[in-house]
Amino acid sequence: MKTVVVAAWLAAELGRLPGSHAPGESREEYVNRVGEISTALAEEAIPYANGTGWSATELAAAGAVIWYSETLLDKRVHAGEQHPVWTQDNGLAKCGFQLHTSGLVPQDVWERLVGLGTDSTHLCAQYGLRVVVAQARQCGVFSGLRADRNRIAKTFASFASGGKCAPGDRDWQRADLWLKMMAQRPDNSKKTLPGYRRVGPREVPEDVRMQADGIVDALSPVWPKENRARLGDTFTPTGPMLASYKLLVEKHADGKVGVSVFVKE
Repeated sequence: MKTVVVAAWLAAELGRLPGSHAPGESREEYVNRVGEISTALAEEAIPYANGTGWSATELAAAGAVIWYSETLLDKRVHAGEQHPVWTQDNGLAKCGFQLHTSGLVPQDVWERLVGLGTDSTHLCAQYGLRVVVAQARQCGVFSGLRADRNRIAKTFASFASGGKCAPGDRDWQRADLWLKMMAQRPDNSKKTLPGYRRVGPREVPEDVRMQADGIVDALSPVWPKENRARLGDTFTPTGPMLASYKLLVEKHADGKVGVSVFVKE
């Protein structure tokens, strides 16, 4: 999806949630600021979506859930001002992601994370997502995988605890919010397979991968028309223990037609 579409979707989803409205901030100003946060998340997720792990949409939505859950999108936290109730870890946490200084967030960067301007908002999104990806990798749920409820919950748990990948009730609640947001994404109307979930490259058995490659070859116009695979075609791999998988011919994020692998949930 185009970044502007992802940003508009995130803004709409965040706008439906009950936020924290700072004194003096009008509803229109709040909506505009949420739009700026959404744009920053959508744009800053792109460098991490390089085909080796989660998609930019999955990652941006995870960032949106964290920003909302940690701060309720409060303007005072966004601006770096003191909040009358929330101590922000006694001043040790900054911006919508409530980031601490670390090897991933150097002191000089940490000091520039807050502010209502575009640069500070993007910096918070950039380094927040950087930490999210690092925690997902630490939990072994990023590289070669697509995001799902379980992987997102483990990532949220690790993000909040500094490395413990065991989700608690709060992490599952946040993962469920992520699921609800993802269900409303603009491209969710494209054909999917009820009862199945997408799998990433690392999850695909070699026999399934070889059959998927064969279907990709059958997309070529050099094949006889009657034998050529078409957009929307589904296939069940043949072989022992492969009946739980499905192969779907569909358009991928780059606009090219390819084969996606699904497994029964």
